[in-house]
Amino acid sequence: MNGIFGEEDRGIPPTAVQGFEQAMIALGKTAEMHIYPGAGHAFANPERPSYRKAAADDAWNRTSAFLAKFLNP
Repeated sequence: MNGIFGEEDRGIPPTAVQGFEQAMIALGKTAEMHIYPGAGHAFANPERPSYRKAAADDAWNRTSAFLAKFLNP
């Protein structure tokens, strides 16, 4: 599981993300969570005022790498 989160997203606080990641790992699952400081909800959407280009670019790169790692034979 690849998780991309904004630190300031009020819907999913960092403590919940960290708890979820720990639970997945305890179950023997692959879990890669990334929390971006200063980023809120929809930080990767350039149409929103919450857009954070550096975080969005990094999130895209991490997601692409994760998919390449786990979807390629």
